Amino acid sequence: MSTMKELSLTCEHLEERLAALHQASLGLIQDISLETLLARIAGIARQQCGAVLCVLGVLGEDNCLEHLVIDGNDEALADRVRRMLDCGEQALEQLRMSHPQRIARLSADVEWKKVAGDNLPDTRLLDVPLLQSGQLQGHIYLFGSLDKDEFSADDQQVIETLAGYGSAAISNARLYARLLEREHTLT
Repeated sequence: MSTMKELSLTCEHLEERLAALHQASLGLIQDISLETLLARIAGIARQQCGAVLCVLGVLGEDNCLEHLVIDGNDEALADRVRRMLDCGEQALEQLRMSHPQRIARLSADVEWKKVAGDNLPDTRLLDVPLLQSGQLQGHIYLFGSLDKDEFSADDQQVIETLAGYGSAAISNARLYARLLEREHTLT
C-alpha cells in the first residue's frame, strides 16, 4: 500500500518538476543573447537537480569547446572541472559523445580517467548532451547532489527535456547573432 502511495508522490513530484521546467524553458526561447542564455540554462539545470555545480560546455562549428559556463558556488570543484575539460584531444572526444551518462563516482570512471587522469573530482556526474536536429551542440554537466546519493533517472529525464529546449534556444541565439552580423556587414 505504501509503495503505491510513494509511486504516486514520485509521479506527482516529477510532474511538478517538469511543469516548472516547462515554464522556465519558455523564457529561454525568448532570450537572444547567447551568454545570458547559457547562464540561464546552467542555473535552471543546477536548480532542477539540486546539483552542487553545473557546467555547460558548448561546441563551436569546428567541434571544439567554444563556451564554458559554470553555475555554482564550489570554486574548488569548478577549478577541477575546468582542468578536467582542458585536457586536449581526449577531453574533446568526451565532449563529442552524444549519449547521456549518470556516473555514481566520477573519480573511478574508466572512460573519464582516460580523459583527465587524476584531475577527476570525487563526485557524482550527470552528463546530458545538447542535441539539435541530431547535431551535437555541447553538454550539460551536473556535479554532486545536495540532497541524494546520486542523480536519478527522473533527474536525467528532466535535464534531457531542458537540453531539448536549450538546444533550440541556442540555435535561435546563434541564428540571431549571424543575422545581426550580416546586417552590420551590409550597412
